[in-house]
Amino acid sequence: MAKKVTQNELLAVALKRALEMEEFRRAKYHYLVGAVTDARLRELMAQFAVVARHHAAALQQLMKELNVK
Repeated sequence: MAKKVTQNELLAVALKRALEMEEFRRAKYHYLVGAVTDARLRELMAQFAVVARHHAAALQQLMKELNVK
């Protein structure tokens, strides 16, 4: 019989996946900053990278508060 997934286990998986996605976005936008020649697009990509970094930090803080490793 299959084990039921607890709400805490599901939350842990969701938070870890969200953190992975934010770290991927940050890396992607950081790469694009160097690849884009248009200054306006470069600035936009840099702002997106900063937002992704803030989101990742918020997720890490929440994971710490909830003792998710």
